[in-house]
Amino acid sequence: MLVSTANVFAAKKLPPTSDEPSPHSHPTITFTMKVVNATVSGSPVEGDKAFVAIYHGNKQTAVMVALVDSSGMAVFKDIPGGGHFQAVPRAEHSEMMFGGQPVSLESPNNEVSCTVEVYDVGFDNSVIAVGTHHLTVKSVGQSLMVTEFMQLLNTTDKAVSSNNMNKNDKPKVIEISLPKGFSDLKFSQYFDKNAVVVTEDGFHDTMAIPPGSHEASFAYKIDMDRLVMNVQKKFSLPTKDFMVFSQLEQMTQEGLGQPQGTFNMPDGTEAKYYASTSYKAGDELVFQIKSIKADKPYNKIVISIAIGALIIFLVLIIKKLALSKP
Repeated sequence: MLVSTANVFAAKKLPPTSDEPSPHSHPTITFTMKVVNATVSGSPVEGDKAFVAIYHGNKQTAVMVALVDSSGMAVFKDIPGGGHFQAVPRAEHSEMMFGGQPVSLESPNNEVSCTVEVYDVGFDNSVIAVGTHHLTVKSVGQSLMVTEFMQLLNTTDKAVSSNNMNKNDKPKVIEISLPKGFSDLKFSQYFDKNAVVVTEDGFHDTMAIPPGSHEASFAYKIDMDRLVMNVQKKFSLPTKDFMVFSQLEQMTQEGLGQPQGTFNMPDGTEAKYYASTSYKAGDELVFQIKSIKADKPYNKIVISIAIGALIIFLVLIIKKLALSKP
């Protein structure tokens, strides 16, 4: 994971809390982090800062910092070890923070090592694209639940940021447009809510995106405040393979053509799917959601008017008969 330097842990060691065992009851180890610049002909890593966060169970107990030497190594000594301790390594390069995989601090020879890859940073975010993009819609109560899955692609050998800044002077690396009236936005893959800025039109991510392919997903709701509504999807990134999956039972969609078939979703349910399409940045897709029960409220109104007219008619007849009595 890659975050801006604003989210760097404080480079200090924290004392253990009262419910944690004393570090002296555990063996101490030497932790060595090798920092590698994976960008071809990348800048040297010597002098970069390396961070290691120590966790006992789910609790963070300390954060330490060391400088990377000329051989690309950062050495941390006297770190508490044992099977209940883990280390989360990070390295700062080109003013960006790069993270590695958590490492167990249990070792028979009291030495643990890991490798963290860093990259030089580029600022041309037009190189970011989307491979597969799936949009799934289903009804939940009076709302549409929309889930989007995106395969984000960075085909360069650099981490990509952007020179386009928001009002808080943070880069708009990836911008995602969402339909009007969206709410209850939640992220489940790739996007870190602390690095995302939500706007009326969607959201943008301020994290630089590392090289390679990254699976991202998020979900949101749209209130069904009318019987027929348009769902407008604007593509801010070039997209190779966009497909809609529908799990609407009491609604139909128009503007997507005919369903191509049904697909078994991961949760065991079925969904109708529509033909995949590619889109350029700036293209828009508009499709219409219409309730099958759209005529029922109208019928209720017509019936209510008819009953009301009948009641008025009967009242007039009764009054007329009453007046005609001797």
